[in-house]
Amino acid sequence: MTIDPARFQKLLDEFRLEALFNELGWDRAGARPWEVATNSESFTVRAIAQKRGVAVFLGSPDRDGHIPSRATLLKIEKEAAKLAHEHLLIFADAAKTALTWLWVSRAPGQPTATRTHTWHRGQSGEALRQKLEAIVWSLEAEEAITLTDVVTGLRRAFDRDRVTRAFYDRFQTEHQGFSAFIQGLAGATDREWYASLMLNRLMFVYFIQCKGFLDGNANYLADRLREVQAKAGRDRFHSFYRLFLRRLFHEGLGTPKADRAPDLSGLIGDVPYLNGGLFDVHQLEEAHPDIDITDAAFERLFRFFDGYDWHLDDRPLKAGNEINPDVLGYIFEKYINQKQMGAYYTREDITEYIAKNTVLPHLLERARERCKVAFEGEASVWSLLRENPDRYLYPAMKIGVIDAAGVIVPESALPDFVQTGMKDAKARMFDRRYNLGEAVFATATGERGTLPTETWREYVERRTRCLAIRERLADGEVKSADDLVTLNLDIRQFVQDVIDTCASPDLLRAIWQAIVGRVPEKSNERFRHGITILDPTCGSGAFLFAALNILEPLYEGCLDRMEGFVEDAKRFPPSPSGRGAGGEGATRRHHDIPAETLRFARKLRQQQTDAESLVWMLLRDRRLGGYKFRRQYPVTPYILDFYCHEARLAIEVDGGQHADSRRYDSTRDAFLTAQGIQVLRFWNNQVFAETEAVLEAIWQALQIRAPSPPIPLPEGEGRLPKRAFADFDAVLAEVEKHPSRRYFIYKSIILHNLFGVDLMAEAVEICKLRLFLKLVSQVDSARHLEPLPDIDFNIHCGNTLVGYATEAQFDAANNLASDQDHRREIKARTADLADLFDRFREQQTRLGGQIAAEDKRGLREKLNALGLELDRYLARDYGIDPDAISPLLSGEGSGVRAAFEKWRESHQPFHWFAEFYGVMREGGFDVVIGNPPYVVNSARTVSYDLSQSGLATLSAGNLYAFVFERSTQVTKRAVPISLIVQLTAVSSGKMRSLQDLLLARGSLMVLPYPRRPESMFDGVEMPVVILSSYPTQGHKIVTTRIGRMYGNERSVCLEKHGMVTHEIRLHGHRIGKLYSETEKSIIAKIVASRSSTQHLVARCGDQMVYYQEACRYWLKAQAGLPFFSRNNKVIQPPHGRIFPTTTASAAAFLGCLLNSSLFYWYYSLFSDCEHVNDDLVKTVPIPDHWAMGCWQDLSEKLSYALTSNAKRKVIRTRQGHFIEYDEMKASRAKAEIDDIDIALGKIYSFTDEETDFIINYDIKYRMGGAEEDE
Repeated sequence: MTIDPARFQKLLDEFRLEALFNELGWDRAGARPWEVATNSESFTVRAIAQKRGVAVFLGSPDRDGHIPSRATLLKIEKEAAKLAHEHLLIFADAAKTALTWLWVSRAPGQPTATRTHTWHRGQSGEALRQKLEAIVWSLEAEEAITLTDVVTGLRRAFDRDRVTRAFYDRFQTEHQGFSAFIQGLAGATDREWYASLMLNRLMFVYFIQCKGFLDGNANYLADRLREVQAKAGRDRFHSFYRLFLRRLFHEGLGTPKADRAPDLSGLIGDVPYLNGGLFDVHQLEEAHPDIDITDAAFERLFRFFDGYDWHLDDRPLKAGNEINPDVLGYIFEKYINQKQMGAYYTREDITEYIAKNTVLPHLLERARERCKVAFEGEASVWSLLRENPDRYLYPAMKIGVIDAAGVIVPESALPDFVQTGMKDAKARMFDRRYNLGEAVFATATGERGTLPTETWREYVERRTRCLAIRERLADGEVKSADDLVTLNLDIRQFVQDVIDTCASPDLLRAIWQAIVGRVPEKSNERFRHGITILDPTCGSGAFLFAALNILEPLYEGCLDRMEGFVEDAKRFPPSPSGRGAGGEGATRRHHDIPAETLRFARKLRQQQTDAESLVWMLLRDRRLGGYKFRRQYPVTPYILDFYCHEARLAIEVDGGQHADSRRYDSTRDAFLTAQGIQVLRFWNNQVFAETEAVLEAIWQALQIRAPSPPIPLPEGEGRLPKRAFADFDAVLAEVEKHPSRRYFIYKSIILHNLFGVDLMAEAVEICKLRLFLKLVSQVDSARHLEPLPDIDFNIHCGNTLVGYATEAQFDAANNLASDQDHRREIKARTADLADLFDRFREQQTRLGGQIAAEDKRGLREKLNALGLELDRYLARDYGIDPDAISPLLSGEGSGVRAAFEKWRESHQPFHWFAEFYGVMREGGFDVVIGNPPYVVNSARTVSYDLSQSGLATLSAGNLYAFVFERSTQVTKRAVPISLIVQLTAVSSGKMRSLQDLLLARGSLMVLPYPRRPESMFDGVEMPVVILSSYPTQGHKIVTTRIGRMYGNERSVCLEKHGMVTHEIRLHGHRIGKLYSETEKSIIAKIVASRSSTQHLVARCGDQMVYYQEACRYWLKAQAGLPFFSRNNKVIQPPHGRIFPTTTASAAAFLGCLLNSSLFYWYYSLFSDCEHVNDDLVKTVPIPDHWAMGCWQDLSEKLSYALTSNAKRKVIRTRQGHFIEYDEMKASRAKAEIDDIDIALGKIYSFTDEETDFIINYDIKYRMGGAEEDE
């Protein structure tokens, strides 16, 4: 159902909002009006419509008849949320000349974001009508409408929101089947590639035909197939592909309407021009013009596609046959990554976590560089954290700790044994209820107060950490982006709030420029990039999509605030000239002090600062209405405390520090008055006790005295702009040219902020397709559809690891004197191309900006020629003569092919400084995120040679380490790099070079995830770590707890983790995976020991300790060998290690130590959580007095517990061997192991808290899981 545009405009012009919502299908509201008091003013708010609990409120204007300021609107919105959590607020001015619509998006897992739309009488209401189409309800749909439907509709109207696995298996089958129908391509690889290209094109067409964008026909392709067959005869000359599809793609969708052949419209109908490169003549089509595909292939494929409901919006899928771009995203990730060895599908929670904790800190730092004052002092952006700390704690942290009203859940709500245990380590140490029992209690509101599977021990840890962080926030201690990340705060919400509540246009400009850069306004200006985000192994684009979703609400928020500043400037223009009684300024109306300033004044007063300092904090940096004050300003022969030149106003604070009589000299006041300067005097106690009244007096004086235009400032002073917010006007005007604002936002982000490289051409094409689908999904009408951006120069196919990263690398290679002129020519060509690319990219963001096919082809040819020249230089590094020809036998005959071409094909060089010259010219990329392949670098697994790459991490022997190093080469010096890689990256000796490289950059953040009990990767058992390198002063390691989790904990695991900073790196390569101060204390006591287990090991002897190499939750060790028989012959178990020891006592101690929870914790900290090796076991620090314990007795008790519960297992191997062994369950000997840990705690001098920690470390997973998973 839609509303007639003319009817909508009429109701809007007449301000008949209740009738308008009635037309939209909403119900009348019967609630009484209510009052909201804010800033000494009362506003009336009444409900004018409702739908399933979602309310539409209409608010009154302020006392002057204007729409309230944004700060006041936000306060009213908070009060409205108490009556209806989901609501839409509308405000009209008294004269009925303007309307402001305000909606707060509260999407799960996303930061709340304020969205506004202001409409003025005389304007078209079309933009508003398009938004409201998402919340139009028909009578036929009335019965099925739910609260979720209404909220989702509002989110789509004023925001946009965000299935699982669908037809993945069938898709693979159809892909293979379609490939078999392709003729004209000899190679299987080319057929599969072309099949992928065709399926990508056809799926894109299916999506847009469902929107009616193709000749108004939702069944466009299938109908056209039947029409073509009817005219040309079934399968005659393979009619559909040759006569229709290729013309639709290349001449229709890929060509502007004005340039199409006259006969084309009769064939394809009314279809839009889409551009984007997807429908260009592909290189396979250029090289093989005779490609053909039978009609049968399309008939089969369309039957498959027609079995599903294709739609482009983001509504939750209800039926099993619905397909949207999110589903395809999952399919593409799985489809591509199963073919690309070592790459795995990365879930959205991981990509979002990595993206937000790299992109947003960098944006904050860039904004700080441009607007330092906004990040300093009491009124800085960090005050948001202090004023509302609960807002920036993730919901998972607050559950059962802080309620919705911000009240701490009292300890008295917890069971008695929990209240006792949380304060007494001995009381909780062996309390099964506390350590293993599921924590369940109801809060005062009746909601569950704990997380899924959470034990009381975990709840108390979370509660303690939550309240400690909250206290730090409330005390104003958190003042850096680094703190936001390491404290695991909701950084998305914080940055969104910084924008939404921004009172300084300078801060907004700083954030905007950090995001979008600077588009040149003159021909001699250079394009300046905003934040540039790179995925160096992008696959089908999962991480780029995460970055896109991070940036979009910020982009929208900035535009919204620009509109706010521009609207405020229109409503509150500069005061007219004149001053004093009878002057025009004397009749000006009363003005409210800006709400942000008033709130800040109250905060300062509570802190009882020096009176003069308090006033300065309120006046500095144009904080009071944008007026500039200077402190200690000289007006010879006097010094004024504070002076505003544009208002000719002096502020004097008397008393305290100023006891001299000159301050009260009437001669002084007379002199200043004669100069046209008004003086306001306040006593110290006035400033402290009546801060708001003092501020009000200053504010009103400014309103009366400030001229329009402002008086020119003296030499050296800054000047106000000739036109307020002209830059904002220009941005908004450019956006307004585009029929769809959201389309423009996404298009701008894709073109200017996102970059990727991948070795697989197919993956690159799918990545671009997904981005195109994201764009088209923002448009609800064909008339709003703009040409797609051409992103061939953002998303590249090539080898990330082979090629010149920088000009410096190119200069250092084959540096022959005879080459210098040629090298200079190459670099000049590179610079010229970069300028063309920048203009190419910039032109596409402007309406109507199109790139002719021949222009793009010319760019591509120049770039290819440049790449060939660079390849020739690089080949020489590999010992390849680019001019040599080598014999090559092929089939029955023989031919020749240059070794150089073979090398290019196998290595696929990618020269970063040429392909991304515009970015590299500015120093490199700003952020790197991704999931590189985990592939051992060997001739068997890697088809290209990296021995000449010059990589310092070659000794690491894995591609992911090389990608990390390459990332450091193509980025600016002080930028974040975050990749998810194998867990061995923080424990293997081979990875020392990688660790050294990353630690040299600053801080290294480690989030480890083993594969038990659940893997972080969906369906793949792979222990991984999120490894993030941040530029900081000094080197430090920041780690979190080893992220074990059950499936139902997955949704909250990234929200609740804590972090600790340390420098523990055992053996120079084993980074300790700690997460608490308790652990730091324990490890400090251990490493302080002067001896080690190495001193217990003998070269040979009868006393020995055996241990198993594999370890999940329990390391199994014993003095002597366990029973193991093969073919009825007792032998040494094949999967274990033996340590001869010096004495029986040493064997008993070592056996106890290896079985202990202490060693399990130690092993977990410093290993890959999968394998125990000799190097780790032999180097455990032990006290010199280790022999003081009763280890023989403890060892015997443990041995008895293990053997008495053992089961004799009998199996037959694939090789036919008959195996018998004793299967021991260490979990059944937990009591005996606890006794060992108590004894170990004594010799290491652990406190009760530390011993309790060790005994119960990972206890939920060690004791709560299945025994067979030990």
